Amino acid sequence: MRRLVVEISQDEISKFSPSAELLEKIESLEIIYHLRFDKDGFAGICRIKVKDPNLDLRRLVGVGGLVRLELLSDEKDEHIVYMETRTRNMAWFRGPDIPEVYLCPPIEFKDRKLKLTFVGNLNEIKKLLARAEKVGQKFKILSMTDARFSPDSILHVLTEKQRRILSLAYTNGYYDVPRKIDSEELAQMLKIVKSTLVEHLRKAEKRLITDIMGKEEEAFPLSLIRR
Repeated sequence: MRRLVVEISQDEISKFSPSAELLEKIESLEIIYHLRFDKDGFAGICRIKVKDPNLDLRRLVGVGGLVRLELLSDEKDEHIVYMETRTRNMAWFRGPDIPEVYLCPPIEFKDRKLKLTFVGNLNEIKKLLARAEKVGQKFKILSMTDARFSPDSILHVLTEKQRRILSLAYTNGYYDVPRKIDSEELAQMLKIVKSTLVEHLRKAEKRLITDIMGKEEEAFPLSLIRR
C-alpha cells in the first residue's frame, strides 16, 4: 500500500468548484477526529478557523467533494463541525473506472492550499494521478511513501490484506451493535465471495487476539491467575 499526499492551490480548486471563492474567508481547516474513511469518502470532526465571522459554513457544501456539514460548536472565529466528503463528487473521480483509493487524514486547508491524503496500492495511485492530469487539475506531490503501520501498532501483526479488510469492516459498521453492514454486503464491496471474507476476518481477529493475549501473559502470567 502507498500513501500519497498532494497539495492543490485554491486557484486550482476554483476551476472545478465555483463556490471555492468562499475559501478566501477561511483561515484554516484541520481534521481533529476521523469517524470513517473508505473508497466512497470520508467523515470526521473538523476545526475551522474563519477570517469572516459572518460566513455561513454550510455554503461550503459542494466544494472539493464536501456533501454534508453540520455545526457542532460555534465561536467567534473558530468552529467545530461534522463533515462528510464523497470522492465521486471530486473531479479526479468522475467517469468510469474510478481509482480504488481511500481519502484519509491528514486533510487540511491553510494558506490558500488544500492538502489531501490518499491510500491505495501503487497501480490505483498511478491511476488517480493520471486521472487528475487528464481533467487538467494541477497539483503538487508532497510525498508518496509506503503506508506502513508502526511496530507499536497492534495492526502491525496483520498482513496488508487483513488490515485493509478489517479496516473496511470496522469503518462501515460491521462491528457495530446492531450491525450497519453484513458479511454479504461487505464481500460485495470487496468483490470477493462471502466465505473468503469471513476467512480473512477470522484470521485477522485471531492474530489480534493472540497478540493481545501474548502481551497480557508477559505482563501478568496466566499461571498466577489460575492460582
